[in-house]
Amino acid sequence: MFVIGIIYFIMETITTERKLGEVVMMPRTTKRAHNSGSRQYEYLTTSKYVCIREAKSDQKGILVKFLGKVVEDDLMIVNGEPFCKDEKDEALESDTYYCFRFPTSLEMKEVLDIIRADSTLHQTLEKAGMPINTEGTFWVRETIHSGVLRKRKLQYFDPKTNAVIRSTDPLYPHRRMSIVYF
Repeated sequence: MFVIGIIYFIMETITTERKLGEVVMMPRTTKRAHNSGSRQYEYLTTSKYVCIREAKSDQKGILVKFLGKVVEDDLMIVNGEPFCKDEKDEALESDTYYCFRFPTSLEMKEVLDIIRADSTLHQTLEKAGMPINTEGTFWVRETIHSGVLRKRKLQYFDPKTNAVIRSTDPLYPHRRMSIVYF
C-alpha cells in the first residue's frame, strides 16, 4: 500500500492542472538511467518549475526549469546520453548520481519559441530566479559519433540557426534546461 500511495502521489502531482506562468514545486522523482558496477545513474525531477504552456485536450502542458551554464568538461556520456552529476548519494558499496534529463533539440526549439512569443513568460521566469536568454545555446540530448574510435560527442542547440552543433570547445559553457510534460 505504501508504494502504491507514493506512485499515486507522484502521478497526481504531475497530472494536476497548471496555469500559465504558475511556479510549481515538483516532488522529487527519479528514473534509472544506467547501472555501472558500484555506480548508478538516475534522472531527476525536483524543485521549482514554471508552467509555460497549459495542458489542453490536443496538447500536453509544459513545465521548465533553467539550470544555468555548464562546460563540456563537467558533462559525461551515460548510456548514450549526456549526463551531469547534479547530485550524489554515497553509500558503503555504491554511489548514485542524479541528473536533470537533457531535452531533445525539438523540445528545446518548441520551448524557446513559446517563451519568445510571450514576453510575460520572460518576467515570470526572472521573478522565479530563472533568467533566460532565448538566443543562447543549450545542451541537448542528441549525441554524435566522432573520430576513429566512434566515441560519442556532446552537441548543443543554437536557436539563432535552429541547428544542432557538435561541441568543439570543452571549456565554452552552454545553458541547461529541464522540461516536464504533463
